[in-house]
Amino acid sequence: MQIILSIPDDTKILVKKGDEVKIGDKFFSKETSQMVVVDVSLQLNIKKEDVFQHLKKMIGESVEVGDVIAQKKKLVGSKNIQSPTKGVISSIDHEKGEVSIQTATLEGHSTQNAFFTGTILDIDLGKQTVTVDCKNGTSKSFKSITQDFGGKLFYFSSESLFYSVQEVEIENKVILIEELKSFIAAKCEALSAAGFIYQKSDVTSQIPSLLVNSQDFNELVKIQKKYILFSRQEKKALIYED
Repeated sequence: MQIILSIPDDTKILVKKGDEVKIGDKFFSKETSQMVVVDVSLQLNIKKEDVFQHLKKMIGESVEVGDVIAQKKKLVGSKNIQSPTKGVISSIDHEKGEVSIQTATLEGHSTQNAFFTGTILDIDLGKQTVTVDCKNGTSKSFKSITQDFGGKLFYFSSESLFYSVQEVEIENKVILIEELKSFIAAKCEALSAAGFIYQKSDVTSQIPSLLVNSQDFNELVKIQKKYILFSRQEKKALIYED
């Protein structure tokens, strides 16, 4: 069964159509960008309003490190300003005599691992969506979904599990718990849980979470299939087998 997942802006998708993806595989990376400002008027010793006359690159043009972005001709030779970074010319300020370059780098980037197991059916870069097919899935509507998340279900059936549960049982799992209390949430988050599904809680979770009614909760407890995947866009979940 198919489900549509949303991809944030400014990300690099690390999967392609047809890929078989498992939980924990690399899914996408989030690029960090910054603005580098070059003071052209100061470096060329020209009037700020004259900056356009000396530019070699215009708004929207890509630049590499060392590319000449501005030049002032002299009687003998010329004085050049080279780009200090790779990026795109984003703005030219004739009042300040400055050129701004927007950079995009994967240095220090964050990688989002897949929180599902399935086949990539389609990638729509325009809509920033990825369509996934999960084996033997059944669909269920959840209107309160606010973000995509998923993983293997772990039923936290008793508070006493707090004292014995280990990371191997919790890591990358979606915790199904009747009442989420702060001390349980803190431990599960520390053990790298993928999210929470609960009936009652006064906790602000640091990971994805979903409040459900008692009927939906009990249905999830009874389901024998092992995995769940939530779609913010479609307001639904797929319950499926690995």
